[in-house]
Amino acid sequence: MKELFAAGLLVLLLSGCEKKEENQKSFTAGDLNTNRSYSLNYIDSIPDTVNSGLYNFEWMSTHITIDTYNDLQIRVGHSWGINNGELFQKAFRIGNNSSGFEFAVSDTDTVIGQNDTMTFVRIYNYSELISENQRWLEGDYEHLFYLSLFYKNAVNEYVINQNLEDKYIGIRKLKNGKMMYGWIKIEIRDNDVLVLKESCFNN
Repeated sequence: MKELFAAGLLVLLLSGCEKKEENQKSFTAGDLNTNRSYSLNYIDSIPDTVNSGLYNFEWMSTHITIDTYNDLQIRVGHSWGINNGELFQKAFRIGNNSSGFEFAVSDTDTVIGQNDTMTFVRIYNYSELISENQRWLEGDYEHLFYLSLFYKNAVNEYVINQNLEDKYIGIRKLKNGKMMYGWIKIEIRDNDVLVLKESCFNN
């Protein structure tokens, strides 16, 4: 009888230890436990925006890779001045060059200036949950999302995400039938400098 009881208990213990393959549907901002992380540095960061009279953008590549592609590229909006500074804009936007790569964005778009509709990425604090229950959009060369914006004209001034320190962007991509969630840790200084500090994906 004791042997039968011991055998039954062993079966229960073994079944409880069985590893189940799960398609993870959430991820915690800042989580580094048993996940694939990338340390970024100032080489991967975006330099100051340049005050000029021209409207210009520049692609800056990062070293964040989760498959055979260089998945992320950062596009920098340089300043734009008209009529001796009456209209002035500087911005950071984010896009990528890998099909299927998505960004967590704000639930509603922001209306700026003359009813211009702009999509901003959602900014997460440390330990906040990045999950499928979120507005996700695919960004590419033509469809870019705003991180930071300074916009000023004779009537209005809009300052959005002027200074952020150790905040997170939510990202995800479908790989081998499994959705990989992750984040990029960022810092923004006075709408002028964007620093990419670290990135992490669940495995």
